[in-house]
Amino acid sequence: MVVMSCRAKHVTTSSIKETDKIHKFTLIVLNGPNMSFKFDFQDDDIDAEIDQQQISNHSDNVVASAANPLDEIESTIVQTGTIIAPEQVDLQALLASLKDVRFTFDIFQTPIEQVTLYRREVFDVKHQLMQEENSFSSAELEILMGDTNEDLKQFIYEGGLKSWECSIDLVDYLTSQNVQAAIPETVVEIGCGTSLPSEHLFVEYLKKFCTPNLEASCAPGLKLVLTDYNKSVLRLVTVPNLVIAWAKTVYGSHWSDESVWGAELQSGFPTQEDELTLTQELIDNFNTFCSIYKIEICLVSGSWCRSFQNILHSLLTKHGENDDSTLVISSETIYQPQTLPVITETLIDLQNSFRQLPNGKQAILVAAKDIYFGVGGSIIDFTNYLDQKQSQYEVIKVKAGLKRSIVIMK
Repeated sequence: MVVMSCRAKHVTTSSIKETDKIHKFTLIVLNGPNMSFKFDFQDDDIDAEIDQQQISNHSDNVVASAANPLDEIESTIVQTGTIIAPEQVDLQALLASLKDVRFTFDIFQTPIEQVTLYRREVFDVKHQLMQEENSFSSAELEILMGDTNEDLKQFIYEGGLKSWECSIDLVDYLTSQNVQAAIPETVVEIGCGTSLPSEHLFVEYLKKFCTPNLEASCAPGLKLVLTDYNKSVLRLVTVPNLVIAWAKTVYGSHWSDESVWGAELQSGFPTQEDELTLTQELIDNFNTFCSIYKIEICLVSGSWCRSFQNILHSLLTKHGENDDSTLVISSETIYQPQTLPVITETLIDLQNSFRQLPNGKQAILVAAKDIYFGVGGSIIDFTNYLDQKQSQYEVIKVKAGLKRSIVIMK
């Protein structure tokens, strides 16, 4: 294994700040038996000294001796219940739970390709959490609110509220590869969080096929399969970001024109460029729009394991069709050596299933930092695992202050 070093300045900030921008990134450090993480750095601080905490041994290594880590995790879920079991989340129930919530969001551009993206502001999420604090477990709520100064806590919260920079790398890479010319019919995002790469593909589909001068019947269809460990993340940022992106794309050029929204939407009429209220009428419009233009959004929460794979396969199966294009994307999911085999087996399982499709066009993109200081995860560990499994791949280097890569599994 190649060992690399980097020096960086430790910044003692709160878990997720609303002032965070894309150029800021977080390096993750193992901290104690519950495996919680917190390290903030700036690109400009790469040459300053790193303050690396002591890494403690974790006694509950759930993937240590499994013939297949997916089966071992499955067994742990059944026997102990300490890990969240996977389940498919009802989109309509989730949207209904957000009725009349007013979203405040950030509008920003990616650093290389200048792609416009939308993401709900973290302070806005915290405001909602304070109003709904009884809906969450105390441990999860404390982390989401930033009370514990942690970005991650294994088996409780996996950092989904943050916009991790490698997800931005995926957006820029997809744009550089002219994904607009061949938008995949199915997109699967593993560990989606704020789901910015999926949001980008969603918006490109809207721009290409959902225009007034094009018949809805011409739209080929788009299925988004979005997965995150925490159901709360899917509810608080994943789906809101998609709805915001849809509204800005559909109504954006007339955002401040009341007549465009119609009388039925007046209660949710945006008074600011970065605000939107999710009224029942807007929910109905969103659902009708998705139905007309053949857009399907599937949500899955819980741990990667065998039953998680079964849910994915059931969502990806189309009877009588084997020539669909499918893109699987994942970012910042290989940071931890203990669970790297689990995410890697998850992706390899999908890769193997794609090989059984004679006419389809499939790809798997995994974006990550070359080294996760303190934790031990790395691109080298990931590709070594792929080598052991004789999986084919290509590594694309990202131009950034901290070395990052995109692995293309073929």
